Amino acid sequence: RVRRALSLAINRSAWLETLDFGEGCLVSGPIPCALQQWKLDEKELDPLKAKYLGGFDREEAKRLLAEAGFAKGFTTPLHHHPGYTTPWPSRFELAVDELSKVGIKAELKPEEYGKYISTTFLGEFEKLAMGPITPFLEVDDYLYGVFYPGQPNNRSRVDDPELKPMLIAQRQELDPEKRQRIVHDIQRYLADKAYYIYIPTRLVYQVHQPHLKGFAPKIGHTMVHRVIAMWLDK
Repeated sequence: RVRRALSLAINRSAWLETLDFGEGCLVSGPIPCALQQWKLDEKELDPLKAKYLGGFDREEAKRLLAEAGFAKGFTTPLHHHPGYTTPWPSRFELAVDELSKVGIKAELKPEEYGKYISTTFLGEFEKLAMGPITPFLEVDDYLYGVFYPGQPNNRSRVDDPELKPMLIAQRQELDPEKRQRIVHDIQRYLADKAYYIYIPTRLVYQVHQPHLKGFAPKIGHTMVHRVIAMWLDK
């Protein structure tokens, strides 16, 4: 109930408009919008479950908190690394502001990157943490890697007995269509669990002069390999 309340407290439409000029993907998880082959359209989800994935309802959030024994809200640390580039600093501040409106007082706990990446980023934190994750290209990294017990990227320490067989099945299935059906079933199952709270993701523009040849967009944290393959035709 608390996890669902956290998700319902986030006004994703306002976030996207305020921080990303209204451009991007409103509901980004558990599989990002860029992986179109695998991402299940929100319209194919049960609406009663989907609201906990991307809905916004402060009154419902307050009701869930009251049911969970927190009618007056509660205080929680919000662990994060403050050095991530814009607009991440604003996202942390918006999270604090949004959660306060349903009675959750989130106190920002900035961490030096070495500590953050070796503890918080690996799920070693108390109560609440926030930040970006690695932009993987294989859907298994967003499923087995993030939800299976014992995996370093399972930051929410999920151990769901119904989910585990599905996570294993999708990574063992060799037929693309059959695997896609399993991946879609996993998304249907996860819709209302709120093991993670997903915020909108923005578009990224990469601009270059026409005489720069060999350039191609790259998902990830570095352009080194792309730069090696580029040349100037001028």
